[in-house]
Amino acid sequence: MPMNPWIEKLIIPLLISVGVVVFTAWFYHLGPFAQSPEKTELSYMIEPPLRILGENDRLEANITINNRIVRSLYAQPVCVWNSGQKSIDNLDLSYSFANDKLDKDFNIIDMIHNTSPSIGFGHITITDKTSISREVNYSLLNPKSNSNDADHFEALFLINRLYPIEVKSRTSNLPANPVDNTAACPCNLQS
Repeated sequence: MPMNPWIEKLIIPLLISVGVVVFTAWFYHLGPFAQSPEKTELSYMIEPPLRILGENDRLEANITINNRIVRSLYAQPVCVWNSGQKSIDNLDLSYSFANDKLDKDFNIIDMIHNTSPSIGFGHITITDKTSISREVNYSLLNPKSNSNDADHFEALFLINRLYPIEVKSRTSNLPANPVDNTAACPCNLQS
């Protein structure tokens, strides 16, 4: 019995074409050659604070910073890096020592950034600051390439009392992931 000419000339090639498209899509998206989508990811690590001047240290002279006598001084380093595969544009981070047990005299004396790369890192803009917090915008954080590390920086807070710091991303759909593994941290924070 002969086949209908429409089935032979139109429907069968169409079914074969659809089958090839479905197989190709499976092969490259779910099969052995599937490529995972590039992800955007931000990580940070809070290092132990460094004591610069203790409350009980005996000094011959008073130390004054920003017209205030400082009796104790600590450096709180925080390392932040792009741990994903995509660049991060206009990253907004919030650093806060806000705690219900904060001493009323607590103060962030200064905030310093050490960046990698040291030249051409991008713009860093402090958008809001109080005595207990900083809101900072980083214009660009590049991912790791084959030849070098991902863009990263150390935010170093000089504080007059020792309290824990919180780091939060204010960039939508990009949480800041805390990391405890010092081997994963690209910063050399203890130097």
